[in-house]
Amino acid sequence: MNIVLIEDPIYSIDSLKRSVKEKFPISSQLFVTRRNYYESLKLIKNPPLLTEGWAIVLSSALPAKQAALFCEDSKNLVIIEVLPRKKNESMSELNGLGIEFSVVDNVHVDKERLAKYCVDKLGISQKDAVTLCNRCNNYLPYVTESVSLLSSLGKEVSRSDILKYVNKRSSFNVQSLFLHLIGYNRKNTETVACFLYDFRYAMNYIKTSLLAYLNDCIAIYLYMEEGLLGADNYKDFKFPSKLTISEYLLKKIILDVHPVVPLEVIIVIKISIERMNKIYELINII
Repeated sequence: MNIVLIEDPIYSIDSLKRSVKEKFPISSQLFVTRRNYYESLKLIKNPPLLTEGWAIVLSSALPAKQAALFCEDSKNLVIIEVLPRKKNESMSELNGLGIEFSVVDNVHVDKERLAKYCVDKLGISQKDAVTLCNRCNNYLPYVTESVSLLSSLGKEVSRSDILKYVNKRSSFNVQSLFLHLIGYNRKNTETVACFLYDFRYAMNYIKTSLLAYLNDCIAIYLYMEEGLLGADNYKDFKFPSKLTISEYLLKKIILDVHPVVPLEVIIVIKISIERMNKIYELINII
Protein backbone atom coordinates (compact mmCIF):
# COMPACT_ATOMS: atom_id res chain seq x y z
CA MET A 1 0.00 0.00 0.00
CA ASN A 2 1.34 3.42 -0.98
CA ILE A 3 0.23 6.58 0.81
CA VAL A 4 1.12 10.17 -0.03
CA LEU A 5 1.30 11.98 3.31
CA ILE A 6 1.03 15.73 3.92
CA GLU A 7 1.65 16.20 7.63
CA ASP A 8 3.18 18.84 9.89
CA PRO A 9 5.71 17.31 12.32
CA ILE A 10 4.51 19.59 15.15
CA TYR A 11 0.83 20.26 14.54
CA SER A 12 -1.10 17.24 13.37
CA ILE A 13 -4.17 15.27 14.34
CA ASP A 14 -4.42 11.52 13.93
CA SER A 15 -0.75 11.49 12.92
CA LEU A 16 -0.17 8.68 10.44
CA LYS A 17 3.55 8.49 11.22
CA ARG A 18 2.83 8.21 14.93
CA SER A 19 0.28 5.47 14.26
CA VAL A 20 2.81 3.51 12.19
CA LYS A 21 5.42 3.78 14.94
CA GLU A 22 2.92 2.43 17.46
CA LYS A 23 1.67 -0.48 15.33
CA PHE A 24 4.87 -1.76 13.74
CA PRO A 25 7.87 -3.20 15.62
CA ILE A 26 11.00 -1.09 15.36
CA SER A 27 12.72 -3.84 13.36
CA SER A 28 10.07 -3.45 10.65
CA GLN A 29 10.27 0.34 10.38
CA LEU A 30 12.46 2.08 7.84
CA PHE A 31 12.89 5.83 7.38
CA VAL A 32 14.55 6.51 4.05
CA THR A 33 16.58 9.64 3.34
CA ARG A 34 19.14 10.54 0.72
CA ARG A 35 21.87 9.29 3.04
CA ASN A 36 20.59 5.75 3.48
CA TYR A 37 18.75 5.46 0.16
CA TYR A 38 20.90 2.77 -1.50
CA GLU A 39 21.36 0.84 1.74
CA SER A 40 17.57 0.83 2.23
CA LEU A 41 16.95 -0.45 -1.30
CA LYS A 42 19.13 -3.47 -0.53
CA LEU A 43 17.46 -3.97 2.87
CA ILE A 44 13.89 -4.24 1.56
CA LYS A 45 14.80 -7.08 -0.79
CA ASN A 46 14.24 -9.35 2.22
CA PRO A 47 11.18 -9.18 4.53
CA PRO A 48 11.61 -8.06 8.15
CA LEU A 49 11.73 -10.68 10.90
CA LEU A 50 8.47 -9.93 12.70
CA THR A 51 6.07 -8.74 9.99
CA GLU A 52 5.15 -9.73 6.46
CA GLY A 53 6.28 -6.43 5.01
CA TRP A 54 8.13 -3.22 5.83
CA ALA A 55 6.68 0.05 7.10
CA ILE A 56 8.64 2.53 5.00
CA VAL A 57 8.59 6.31 5.38
CA LEU A 58 10.19 8.14 2.47
CA SER A 59 11.62 11.59 3.12
CA SER A 60 10.12 14.47 1.15
CA ALA A 61 13.66 15.21 -0.04
CA LEU A 62 13.63 12.12 -2.27
CA PRO A 63 12.66 12.66 -5.94
CA ALA A 64 9.59 10.79 -7.19
CA LYS A 65 11.70 8.48 -9.36
CA GLN A 66 13.66 7.32 -6.33
CA ALA A 67 10.54 6.97 -4.20
CA ALA A 68 8.91 4.84 -6.89
CA LEU A 69 11.46 2.05 -6.43
CA PHE A 70 10.11 1.41 -2.92
CA CYS A 71 6.51 1.10 -4.14
CA GLU A 72 6.82 -2.14 -6.09
CA ASP A 73 6.08 -4.67 -3.31
CA SER A 74 2.41 -4.57 -2.23
CA LYS A 75 3.30 -6.24 1.08
CA ASN A 76 5.03 -3.08 2.24
CA LEU A 77 3.34 0.00 3.69
CA VAL A 78 5.03 2.91 1.95
CA ILE A 79 4.44 6.45 3.21
CA ILE A 80 5.67 9.10 0.79
CA GLU A 81 6.13 12.39 2.63
CA VAL A 82 5.23 15.42 0.53
CA LEU A 83 5.61 19.12 1.30
CA PRO A 84 2.26 20.96 1.20
CA ARG A 85 3.50 23.41 -1.44
CA LYS A 86 4.58 20.51 -3.70
CA LYS A 87 1.50 18.34 -3.21
CA ASN A 88 0.08 18.62 -6.72
CA GLU A 89 3.49 18.45 -8.41
CA SER A 90 4.53 15.34 -6.47
CA MET A 91 1.27 13.50 -7.09
CA SER A 92 1.46 14.33 -10.79
CA GLU A 93 4.98 12.88 -10.96
CA LEU A 94 3.91 9.70 -9.15
CA ASN A 95 0.92 9.31 -11.47
CA GLY A 96 3.25 9.73 -14.42
CA LEU A 97 5.37 6.86 -13.10
CA GLY A 98 2.31 4.63 -12.82
CA ILE A 99 2.36 4.53 -9.02
CA GLU A 100 -1.01 3.88 -7.36
CA PHE A 101 -1.51 5.66 -4.05
CA SER A 102 -4.01 7.13 -1.64
CA VAL A 103 -3.64 10.54 0.00
CA VAL A 104 -3.68 11.49 3.69
CA ASP A 105 -3.72 15.27 4.20
CA ASN A 106 -3.17 16.19 7.85
CA VAL A 107 -2.41 19.83 7.07
CA HIS A 108 -5.51 21.05 5.25
CA VAL A 109 -8.07 19.76 7.75
CA ASP A 110 -11.74 20.64 7.26
CA LYS A 111 -13.98 22.04 10.00
CA GLU A 112 -15.86 18.78 10.54
CA ARG A 113 -12.68 16.83 11.15
CA LEU A 114 -11.31 19.50 13.50
CA ALA A 115 -14.51 19.41 15.53
CA LYS A 116 -14.44 15.60 15.71
CA TYR A 117 -10.84 15.79 16.95
CA CYS A 118 -11.95 18.08 19.78
CA VAL A 119 -14.86 15.80 20.67
CA ASP A 120 -12.61 12.73 20.74
CA LYS A 121 -9.80 14.35 22.73
CA LEU A 122 -11.85 16.33 25.24
CA GLY A 123 -15.12 14.42 25.46
CA ILE A 124 -17.11 17.58 24.80
CA SER A 125 -20.31 17.99 22.80
CA GLN A 126 -20.34 18.69 19.07
CA LYS A 127 -21.73 22.16 19.78
CA ASP A 128 -18.90 23.00 22.20
CA ALA A 129 -16.33 21.57 19.77
CA VAL A 130 -17.58 23.88 17.03
CA THR A 131 -17.38 26.83 19.45
CA LEU A 132 -13.79 25.93 20.32
CA CYS A 133 -12.81 25.64 16.65
CA ASN A 134 -14.50 28.90 15.75
CA ARG A 135 -12.60 30.71 18.51
CA CYS A 136 -9.44 29.34 16.87
CA ASN A 137 -10.57 30.39 13.36
CA ASN A 138 -10.53 26.68 12.50
CA TYR A 139 -6.74 26.87 12.19
CA LEU A 140 -5.11 23.54 13.05
CA PRO A 141 -2.18 24.78 15.19
CA TYR A 142 -4.50 26.97 17.28
CA VAL A 143 -6.92 24.08 17.78
CA THR A 144 -4.24 21.58 18.83
CA GLU A 145 -2.71 24.11 21.23
CA SER A 146 -6.13 24.82 22.76
CA VAL A 147 -6.94 21.11 23.12
CA SER A 148 -3.60 20.61 24.88
CA LEU A 149 -4.33 23.51 27.22
CA LEU A 150 -7.84 22.29 28.08
CA SER A 151 -6.61 18.72 28.57
CA SER A 152 -4.17 19.97 31.21
CA LEU A 153 -7.03 21.22 33.41
CA GLY A 154 -7.38 17.68 34.77
CA LYS A 155 -11.16 17.77 34.80
CA GLU A 156 -14.18 17.46 32.56
CA VAL A 157 -14.05 20.37 30.12
CA SER A 158 -17.12 22.58 30.14
CA ARG A 159 -18.32 25.26 27.76
CA SER A 160 -17.35 27.92 30.31
CA ASP A 161 -13.79 26.52 30.31
CA ILE A 162 -13.62 26.94 26.54
CA LEU A 163 -14.83 30.53 26.75
CA LYS A 164 -12.47 31.27 29.65
CA TYR A 165 -9.23 29.67 28.48
CA VAL A 166 -9.41 29.79 24.67
CA ASN A 167 -8.86 33.34 23.48
CA LYS A 168 -10.90 34.34 20.45
CA ARG A 169 -8.53 34.88 17.57
CA SER A 170 -8.67 37.88 15.28
CA SER A 171 -10.84 37.53 12.18
CA PHE A 172 -7.74 38.54 10.19
CA ASN A 173 -6.68 35.46 8.23
CA VAL A 174 -4.55 34.37 5.26
CA GLN A 175 -7.12 35.73 2.81
CA SER A 176 -6.97 39.07 4.63
CA LEU A 177 -3.16 38.98 4.41
CA PHE A 178 -3.34 38.26 0.68
CA LEU A 179 -5.61 41.25 0.05
CA HIS A 180 -3.46 43.44 2.30
CA LEU A 181 -0.23 42.51 0.51
CA ILE A 182 -1.57 43.30 -2.96
CA GLY A 183 -2.76 46.68 -1.71
CA TYR A 184 -6.50 46.07 -1.45
CA ASN A 185 -8.39 46.48 1.83
CA ARG A 186 -5.19 47.20 3.76
CA LYS A 187 -5.23 46.83 7.55
CA ASN A 188 -3.18 48.63 10.17
CA THR A 189 0.36 47.35 10.64
CA GLU A 190 -0.28 46.23 14.23
CA THR A 191 -3.05 43.85 13.16
CA VAL A 192 -0.90 42.29 10.45
CA ALA A 193 2.15 42.04 12.71
CA CYS A 194 0.13 40.29 15.44
CA PHE A 195 -1.14 37.79 12.89
CA LEU A 196 2.38 37.06 11.64
CA TYR A 197 3.60 36.64 15.20
CA ASP A 198 0.85 34.09 15.91
CA PHE A 199 1.91 32.22 12.77
CA ARG A 200 5.66 32.58 13.36
CA TYR A 201 6.16 28.79 13.32
CA ALA A 202 3.94 28.22 10.29
CA MET A 203 5.84 29.87 7.44
CA ASN A 204 5.30 26.86 5.16
CA TYR A 205 1.54 27.15 5.64
CA ILE A 206 1.52 30.92 5.10
CA LYS A 207 3.81 30.77 2.06
CA THR A 208 1.93 27.89 0.44
CA SER A 209 -1.44 29.55 1.00
CA LEU A 210 -0.35 32.98 -0.24
CA LEU A 211 1.23 31.55 -3.39
CA ALA A 212 -1.93 29.56 -4.09
CA TYR A 213 -4.02 32.76 -3.77
CA LEU A 214 -1.58 34.73 -5.94
CA ASN A 215 -1.43 32.07 -8.65
CA ASP A 216 -5.23 31.94 -8.75
CA CYS A 217 -5.39 35.72 -8.91
CA ILE A 218 -2.91 35.91 -11.79
CA ALA A 219 -4.86 33.25 -13.72
CA ILE A 220 -8.12 35.16 -13.14
CA TYR A 221 -6.55 38.40 -14.40
CA LEU A 222 -5.24 36.69 -17.55
CA TYR A 223 -8.62 35.13 -18.34
CA MET A 224 -10.28 38.52 -17.81
CA GLU A 225 -7.81 40.29 -20.08
CA GLU A 226 -8.49 37.70 -22.79
CA GLY A 227 -12.20 38.46 -22.49
CA LEU A 228 -13.03 34.94 -21.33
CA LEU A 229 -14.00 35.68 -17.73
CA GLY A 230 -16.14 38.38 -16.18
CA ALA A 231 -18.88 39.21 -13.71
CA ASP A 232 -21.46 37.63 -16.01
CA ASN A 233 -19.95 34.14 -16.18
CA TYR A 234 -17.63 33.58 -13.21
CA LYS A 235 -20.06 31.14 -11.56
CA ASP A 236 -20.15 28.86 -14.60
CA PHE A 237 -16.61 29.40 -15.89
CA LYS A 238 -14.65 26.14 -16.23
CA PHE A 239 -11.12 26.62 -14.90
CA PRO A 240 -8.52 24.03 -16.02
CA SER A 241 -7.90 23.13 -12.37
CA LYS A 242 -9.76 23.76 -9.14
CA LEU A 243 -9.12 27.16 -7.58
CA THR A 244 -7.88 27.52 -4.01
CA ILE A 245 -9.87 30.69 -3.48
CA SER A 246 -13.57 30.67 -2.67
CA GLU A 247 -16.32 31.79 -5.02
CA TYR A 248 -16.75 34.83 -2.78
CA LEU A 249 -13.12 35.89 -3.25
CA LEU A 250 -13.31 35.10 -6.98
CA LYS A 251 -16.21 37.53 -7.28
CA LYS A 252 -14.37 40.16 -5.20
CA ILE A 253 -11.25 39.90 -7.39
CA ILE A 254 -13.31 40.33 -10.57
CA LEU A 255 -15.51 43.18 -9.36
CA ASP A 256 -13.38 45.05 -6.83
CA VAL A 257 -9.70 44.09 -6.97
CA HIS A 258 -9.08 43.96 -10.72
CA PRO A 259 -10.12 47.60 -11.39
CA VAL A 260 -7.68 49.01 -8.80
CA VAL A 261 -4.75 46.57 -8.45
CA PRO A 262 -2.50 46.11 -11.53
CA LEU A 263 -1.37 42.63 -12.55
CA GLU A 264 2.26 43.77 -12.24
CA VAL A 265 1.81 44.37 -8.50
CA ILE A 266 0.49 40.84 -7.97
CA ILE A 267 3.38 39.32 -9.93
CA VAL A 268 5.97 41.31 -7.93
CA ILE A 269 4.41 40.20 -4.63
CA LYS A 270 4.43 36.59 -5.83
CA ILE A 271 8.12 36.73 -6.76
CA SER A 272 8.94 38.29 -3.38
CA ILE A 273 7.11 35.59 -1.44
CA GLU A 274 8.67 32.79 -3.50
CA ARG A 275 12.07 33.96 -2.26
CA MET A 276 11.06 34.01 1.41
CA ASN A 277 11.73 31.27 3.94
CA LYS A 278 11.22 33.04 7.27
CA ILE A 279 8.08 34.69 8.63
CA TYR A 280 9.95 37.88 9.58
CA GLU A 281 10.76 38.48 5.92
CA LEU A 282 7.10 39.28 5.35
CA ILE A 283 7.48 42.26 7.68
CA ASN A 284 9.40 44.06 4.95
CA ILE A 285 6.41 44.11 2.59
CA ILE A 286 3.45 44.63 4.93
